[in-house]
Amino acid sequence: MVLSEVIAECFRRGDFSRGALSAYESTRRRPVEVLQGLADELVFFWNAGDPFRTWLRDRVFHILNTNMRLRYKMLAQVAGLEDQPYSLLDRFMAVGLVPDPRAHQWQRRT
Repeated sequence: MVLSEVIAECFRRGDFSRGALSAYESTRRRPVEVLQGLADELVFFWNAGDPFRTWLRDRVFHILNTNMRLRYKMLAQVAGLEDQPYSLLDRFMAVGLVPDPRAHQWQRRT
């Protein structure tokens, strides 16, 4: 969607220069960085061979299965719609160390 808006603006101005197209990168940079960080984190746990990380990974997956808010946040990050990574509190909730009073809420706040 962002790219289509940038290209439409390029057509309107007749300018397809690097500078004109840089609006796309500047708009998408933050969500992409968040997604890359999430991917690095997931690989760290997904490829775990030690018992603690394996247990932790399985526990988080179980909690994400029951926590609609955290599951939606994961989906929104992967889809590039969310540019805020999981907070430290979100992580504690995902592990089950802190209850999530909004676990049943999945709507994106606007």
